[in-house]
Amino acid sequence: MRPVFLGQSGVSRDQVLQIRRVNISPPYDGLSLTYRTREGTYVKDYYNQWAAPPEDLFTTQLVDYLGASQAFASVVDGRSAAPHRFALETCINALYGDFEEPQHPKLVLAARIYLIDDSAGNRRVAYQNRYDITIPLAAASARGLAQGAGDAYRKLLESVTQDISPFNKSAMTADGH
Repeated sequence: MRPVFLGQSGVSRDQVLQIRRVNISPPYDGLSLTYRTREGTYVKDYYNQWAAPPEDLFTTQLVDYLGASQAFASVVDGRSAAPHRFALETCINALYGDFEEPQHPKLVLAARIYLIDDSAGNRRVAYQNRYDITIPLAAASARGLAQGAGDAYRKLLESVTQDISPFNKSAMTADGH
């Protein structure tokens, strides 16, 4: 039986985007959900946790979303040895349920992204941006936080895709395809 290969072949290195593992800054990293309380302090909820490390969840979603968006001809995970021109680094600086005003709970997500151009062995930041996203929550609860985090991350994915897609187009023009 012959193997079946799906997808494009012969994608130029200039049209490949590598997604490096998402980093989440303390105290928002780890499995426990984080809340900002009425007193303005941050607490971890050891009883309500992410299904897997949020770094892994967000990295997988980033690879899947950018791959499906076709912002680049090919999108690979950071563990891939595929030759690439661009690499995307994401650092989440805040990810918490803001319950300081329980009647108006919200999810806060702050992230920085860096698009690194690895062409010719000369690493340089081709693009960087900071994203501050606040989503109102239906309830000041773990479930509300999880739903809000999904909505906020989707909003981040849409913005990042729109912001970095011109770099693939310029790579395609320079490559002649």
